[in-house]
Amino acid sequence: MPESKASIEQKLKQVGISQSVNYGLFGFPHMHYLTVPGGDAFALWQKLANNNVKTGFWPIIWLDKKEHARQKVMTSSLIQPLDATLRDFGIVQKHPIDIKELNQRITNRPDPKFYPFMNEAIVTQEQAKRADALLQLQAKLKAETAKTGFRPGTMPSNMKQITDVAKLNQTYIPVMLNIIRNDQARLTSADRQNMLNGLRPTAIQTAEICRKGEQLDFEYWLRKTEKSSDYYRVERGKYSGKHYPQTESHAAFTYEYDLKLAHYVPLKNVIVMLVPTVHSWQAPAYIGFGNFDSNPETAVHVAAMKHWHKIYGADLISVKDDSLEFYVSRPPQDEAAAMQLAREHFIYCPDSVKQGAGSLGKLAGTLCGAHFWNFWWD
Repeated sequence: MPESKASIEQKLKQVGISQSVNYGLFGFPHMHYLTVPGGDAFALWQKLANNNVKTGFWPIIWLDKKEHARQKVMTSSLIQPLDATLRDFGIVQKHPIDIKELNQRITNRPDPKFYPFMNEAIVTQEQAKRADALLQLQAKLKAETAKTGFRPGTMPSNMKQITDVAKLNQTYIPVMLNIIRNDQARLTSADRQNMLNGLRPTAIQTAEICRKGEQLDFEYWLRKTEKSSDYYRVERGKYSGKHYPQTESHAAFTYEYDLKLAHYVPLKNVIVMLVPTVHSWQAPAYIGFGNFDSNPETAVHVAAMKHWHKIYGADLISVKDDSLEFYVSRPPQDEAAAMQLAREHFIYCPDSVKQGAGSLGKLAGTLCGAHFWNFWWD
């Protein structure tokens, strides 16, 4: 049984944290967490990390509550009946649906090439219900996109607009595709429960991932992976000294950009998960991070983090869908050490160079003396 809320709050009070503990995140039903303003999140993380042995938890800065709600809707739409998904999006349908009028709306729908739609003829009430849902979702997506200032078919004008539009598309488009394929109708109640249970590792799976990761030789994995494909080979580049190392945590902030100013804006309600382990490198095993695109399997993350903790004092600050952030107490201080670390970072996360620094030498310059590391898998 999970530890009680009262017991955890008592432990936190003993280390000077008097905040209410919440319980039961979607996808992490047995995980306790705190909620704080983004500007306070890293200070709370430090206090929790420094007292991890006393509390029995490792803190992870996760999503803000708004993003958590968005992801809950996205995930739920994959497994719940269509009626429930429509309620999540605030969509109300008339019953029965006038099929003649619906087909006219389909013919006249705006910007058809920018939004997916059914190819089948609409002749039954079941098909009409799905088609009407698609039309209403399209209208909502178009209205929300317009608020960002972006117009389909044009180029985004700034980084914030790119991010906002991407999140909207990530929320709406998968739901539309599920409705088109009619995936929900094919799922039984048992299927839905199995999919929900499979979102995160079980306790037995977590223990096995930790065991496998802690026994994995990370340096051997690096050599093997480097030789496995040209994708993991990169021009070394020339080391040119320290180059804009990251000086503060970005885990609880969102990046905004325009032609005059680039700055980080704190999120309003950030979730700090209390992962039930005292070892930061075990957190990916509890969360189930990894195994997508070029992102390594979860056990490799455990091995890498334990390796870097031992050498550099690197500890995990945050986990997002496709990114990680670390705090590093003993960063490399010279060219040789920084270049060696840059090689490890590149093989572990090729986008560190391919969509980041541009060369191993430049990446090394950002790592020399840097107390913060960021990884992102596109």
